Amino acid sequence: MFVLSQATDFLQGDPAVLVIPRKSAEGIVIGGNIILTIIEVQDDEVRLAIEYPPGVTVQRREIDAELGGSLGRNPERNGVAARR
Repeated sequence: MFVLSQATDFLQGDPAVLVIPRKSAEGIVIGGNIILTIIEVQDDEVRLAIEYPPGVTVQRREIDAELGGSLGRNPERNGVAARR
C-alpha cells in the first residue's frame, strides 16, 4: 500500500508523506542518490542502512528536534549528524 499526500499540499510547502512497507534486505531509493535498506526488524526496532552522497547530512529526527529543527539551516549545530 502506498500513501501519498495530495500534490497540492506538497506544492504549497507541506511535506508529502509516502508509506512503503518493506521487509529485511529490502530498500527504497530517494532522489536517485539516497538508498535506505532495512537491515533488521526485531520487535519494535528497525535497523537501517543509509547510503548517501557527499554533502548530505543524515541524523535522527529526535536529534534534529533537540537542535530546534536546525538541519540544513545551521550547519555548525549539526555536530551529532553524519555528514560526508
